[in-house]
Amino acid sequence: MAGGRASNWLVRMDRRHRYVFFVLVVSVVAAVFIVSAYRFPSCPDAECFMSYANFCGTASYVNKISTMTVLYETKDCLLRKTILEVDPAESEAMRELLTGKSMVCSYLRNDFSALHLTRISAHLSNCEGSLKDAISRLAYSSSQE
Repeated sequence: MAGGRASNWLVRMDRRHRYVFFVLVVSVVAAVFIVSAYRFPSCPDAECFMSYANFCGTASYVNKISTMTVLYETKDCLLRKTILEVDPAESEAMRELLTGKSMVCSYLRNDFSALHLTRISAHLSNCEGSLKDAISRLAYSSSQE
């Protein structure tokens, strides 16, 4: 009898409360779906990341290039490169110029280049963002020296 009484609580709610309850449940389900859809599966190595990237999948990967730690995120044939850290051995100006900067680069399905993961300046013509601007400034400064 207690089980029957507990299962009837939804039936006993008036129409307005049932509507609020329904909207609340739908909102929670939608929020869970949205959060899970935007999670980037983390890859332990370049091969894993490249397999997702080549099929325009969603993944993330952290790699060290020279003196920088770089976060890569791919989704829908767009690659976001973000500089997480620049080695303390680099100048303060270099660390300030690059740390936290990111750029988004487009590529074609089944044509993801491993150079994206080994050279921070690879395929810059397909990229936009503050990291691209910083790399361009560095290239210009070094050409003036």
